[in-house]
Amino acid sequence: MNVFYLDPDPVKCAKMHVDKHVVKMIVEYAQLLSTAHRVLDGNESIELSKNGRKIKRYRFPNNLYKENTL
Repeated sequence: MNVFYLDPDPVKCAKMHVDKHVVKMIVEYAQLLSTAHRVLDGNESIELSKNGRKIKRYRFPNNLYKENTL
């Protein structure tokens, strides 16, 4: 999972993103939010979900940062 940090200025950062970044970001942020929900909803479950999916990379630095700031 990647967060595309291209510039500290959010306006410049948005302008620097190309179509390839934008398409990939939808999936990346959906994975981050899904992982946050599954880890922080009180159960801290890393088991398979109801639809059979596993949490992926739940201990990646960007996930740890996200969990500690929510």
